Amino acid sequence: MRNTIILTIIISTANYCFSQQQTDTLTHPIDLEKAEHYFNKVKELCEKDNGQLWGVNLYGPIMLGDLETNYVVCNLPDNEGKLKKKGNLYHGYFPTGKSPGNTSLSYGGTIFSCSTWDVLQEYEQQVGTNYIYIHLIHELFHLQQEGLGFPNPFSECEHLQQKEGRIWMRMELNALAEALNANTQEAINEHLTNALLFRNYRRKLFQKATKSEIEVEVSEGFADITGVIIAGDTSIKNILRIRAEERLKSYLYEFAYRNTPVYGYFLAQTDRKWVRELTPTSDIGSIVVRYFQLEIPKTSKEIVNQRATTYGIDTIRQSETAIEKAILERLHQYQAMFREEKYLALPGGFNFSFTSEKVLKNNRYKKGKFLIDAQLGGSWGKLYPNVEFLIQDNWKTAYVQLPADFQPDKLEYDIWRLELKEGWKIVRKKGNIYELKKK
Repeated sequence: MRNTIILTIIISTANYCFSQQQTDTLTHPIDLEKAEHYFNKVKELCEKDNGQLWGVNLYGPIMLGDLETNYVVCNLPDNEGKLKKKGNLYHGYFPTGKSPGNTSLSYGGTIFSCSTWDVLQEYEQQVGTNYIYIHLIHELFHLQQEGLGFPNPFSECEHLQQKEGRIWMRMELNALAEALNANTQEAINEHLTNALLFRNYRRKLFQKATKSEIEVEVSEGFADITGVIIAGDTSIKNILRIRAEERLKSYLYEFAYRNTPVYGYFLAQTDRKWVRELTPTSDIGSIVVRYFQLEIPKTSKEIVNQRATTYGIDTIRQSETAIEKAILERLHQYQAMFREEKYLALPGGFNFSFTSEKVLKNNRYKKGKFLIDAQLGGSWGKLYPNVEFLIQDNWKTAYVQLPADFQPDKLEYDIWRLELKEGWKIVRKKGNIYELKKK
């Protein structure tokens, strides 16, 4: 199971036009009947809530996109009339070099919450249709997020790429999965207590963990809580349990989609008043402690390891030892382009999407993130298909490895294909280091 919600970071958004030829010859890689059903169901759920949760009806412009063709279908028109209406839906194409992804973006003077069709279909097949509604409402929350007082910083939890960070995140998630399986409040409280004990211990091991984890939980976890509370049905406990138990390749961002909605689910069994108490610095774990009157033991190594045996710590530690080795080997492999100085540098102003499970933080040669099986585009064009590249932490440059048979005037290879916009070309900077430049 591919186990993440895709994150798309649009560094530069603008209002784009469809060509007349595109709008006259629309094709439908998206099932329009399904899409309309999703839109109607989300509208029904949001109107049923009608602002009870956050004080505002979250329903708004939704865009569903096909990454391969850039075709999009929307529930509402854009303000400038660039989308073409057909039936009850609005259709069009993103221009070359841009990709519709899971984010909020501006199009034709309208801010849409955008989701990719392939991910929605994967959710439907693997965890059920209800999770599609949770995801779509998650994205709608992002449209209102800053207005509700929650900034959306792009934080990273580097400690969750380290062995001990991963181990104690998995222990927290295992305890949460057991809480979802429990049949009595006493048993639920016991597992919640242990989940929070492991959470506290992890943050004790890594000094900066508390701040970075809270920022990611506020940014993405609160959005998932919103989807769970508004869209969750009788299947929600099973969905949350499956996602909590799933072992991930990367927890840098993805953890907040797994632990935070579980805490939100249990808090929602009390009342919804706690939601209005949330602030940009709220630690949802502290709220759980207060609402359920839990007593969390001191985070001594002896107590933590004793409690952890119930949740498979020995198996997890053995597994994570092998995973740590694999992570270091992959980093060494991806860093080869910098060691050997054989790469193509791509300028900023990016449009890119990546699966948050497929991210490796890199602090050697050039600081940034290796995004694996990711989409990348910019003012210069687009890199196809899903590729591995490093994007710097300052977002100014991305780097992709050169193919063995690279030639500056050749744009298509086995490992990637580059589609350049008019006015751009590949030039040699030095040795086997190349960059894109305007002619």
